[in-house]
Amino acid sequence: MIKSISIVTIIVFCLTIAAKADKPQTVYDSTKNFLGEKAILYKGQKLYLKPFDDDRKQMGYDGFLIDYKIKGGTTENSNVYKFNEHTLNSKYDLLAEKYYQVIEVIKLDSTNPNEISANNYAFKLINLYNNDTLYYIYQSEYEHIFPFVVDGYYQKQKKLVIGKKFVFKDELIATAVDAVKGIMVVPMVGDEWTCTEVIQDDPYSLLSIAFENTKKQKIILPIEPTIGSQKLWKTYTKAEADKYIKQFGQEKFYSILKGQTKAGMTKQMCVMALGEPDQKKTYTKGTIKCESFMYGKFRTLVFENGILK
Repeated sequence: MIKSISIVTIIVFCLTIAAKADKPQTVYDSTKNFLGEKAILYKGQKLYLKPFDDDRKQMGYDGFLIDYKIKGGTTENSNVYKFNEHTLNSKYDLLAEKYYQVIEVIKLDSTNPNEISANNYAFKLINLYNNDTLYYIYQSEYEHIFPFVVDGYYQKQKKLVIGKKFVFKDELIATAVDAVKGIMVVPMVGDEWTCTEVIQDDPYSLLSIAFENTKKQKIILPIEPTIGSQKLWKTYTKAEADKYIKQFGQEKFYSILKGQTKAGMTKQMCVMALGEPDQKKTYTKGTIKCESFMYGKFRTLVFENGILK
């Protein structure tokens, strides 16, 4: 009897886990700014309309409408929200750096000739500056034209990084300029940088991060290639740096930060220093297992039993 109950319990538990795994996401979790086809999750979110750089300001914003159902869509001038007759877009100054609440997400009907069917979704928005109601045409396949920062994403990034300490590879900050003094920063290998601010009004990046070191030098770097999903062995948290110093020794880890390789390094260390090789070749010399890492045409690293010669 006890055995039967146990089997039933296990089955119920497994079914519950499977059901949770198959259950579609219904709530925005703030881990991503652009959601692709999961546009429905934007409903209820507050969006910040990012500024443009000087070259794009004169063009204004595209995709903002008074009514998404009007035939002709964005080509119907009278339907463009805050229409600019010179650019045929929305006036930059009247929309930029303001917050908008998403009150409805509408999947466009590809069979309805009166809707802008190729653009996937219409966001019904409230302009929180003046309480206007308007629509934004959201194209789920084009992240690069999405002009907003979701406030939930921004707030989450602030919680994740402000106050945290990081160590950079020299190449990441080799051309960095002190944001206060306006002069080039001379990187010191192993320097610790503390995140002091997350910036959402940088026209050149989705979000940027301000860092300060013990010398009170301040630099600003884009979030994604620095600590985001596109990070490629160029940034370490202080905890990661301490771990590698303990594992590799300070001399080897500092060589990695400088993008240098030395005899005695492992394959992992060399990849951390230089990135993945363009080509790899394995062979043997007697009982010795050898491997070559080729970087371009003129640099080859040779490992014997996993150690750089």
